[in-house]
Formats: sequence, C-alpha cells, structure tokens
Amino acid sequence: MDRLKEFEDNLKTNRSKLIRFIHKNLSNTSHAEDILQRVSLTMWKNYEKFDAQTNFLAWAFTIIKFEISNFKRSFFRCPVIFDSEAYENSVIFQKTETDENKNVVFEKLQIALNSLDDVSKQLLISVYIDKQEAKDLAKRDGKSPQTYYNKINLAKRKLESILK
Repeated sequence: MDRLKEFEDNLKTNRSKLIRFIHKNLSNTSHAEDILQRVSLTMWKNYEKFDAQTNFLAWAFTIIKFEISNFKRSFFRCPVIFDSEAYENSVIFQKTETDENKNVVFEKLQIALNSLDDVSKQLLISVYIDKQEAKDLAKRDGKSPQTYYNKINLAKRKLESILK
C-alpha cells in the first residue's frame, strides 16, 4: 500500500480518538483542532520511521503528548489572555476611559499578574479561560480539590487587592 494512502487511512480512522485525547488534555476545542493539525504534520514528516506493524494510536498519542506540552509551555508564557467577555469589557473601557486612567489600570493589571506565582496563574487560566473544573485539575495533579479552591481564592483576592 502507498505510504501516503496508508497514513491518510490511519489518520482518518483514528481522527475522533485523537481529537478526544487532545481535547481531554486541553478542554478547548479550537486549541485541540490546532494541535491535531500540528500533530498530523509532525506525524507525516516522521511517517517513514513508523513501523506499520506497530500501533498507530500509541505512536500518535506519544507525539500528541509532546505537542500538548509544547503548546502549554508557550501558551502560559502569554502574560494576559482574554476571553470574549474580557474583550468586550476592554472595548467599553477603551471607549469610555481617559488615557491617563487607562495607563493606571493597565499598570496595575500588569503588576497584579506578575505578582502571582506560575502555578496560580496557570490554575486561574485553566479554570476561568479553559473552563476546567478545579476538582478535575486537582485529581489530575494528585492534589486535594480544597487545596486548589484555596489557591484560586487566594490568587483572586491578591489580584483584587492590587487592582483596587
């Protein structure tokens, strides 16, 4: 069988399993689709090394794990991530506030975000941006759900106190 056809068949047959696996690890459909595209390209580039007698899904999942890890590392470097509600609020803010007030708010926001440790930032993003449940994150990480609820509340209070 032609290697390209074999690859396409494997990808087509397993696409739903691959996207579910990615989505389970990211909980964001648009990011999951982006990851699958990147993974597909990586798999095709390395398909000549793939042994057709082995498990395609196992091979694909290994590549996906690395790609998700890379994605999360670069995604969480971004200092500010807006969801649609935050974007709408920022548009209203831009139209109604003076430049001086805007500068003060943005400086406070940057200070507030930079004051959080990386774990707290990542936890807030997972819960409020990616819409993941704190209890699920805690279970995944082998922590108590109450530990994560406390960490979220402390981070929120810290942000609120700095932004006042």
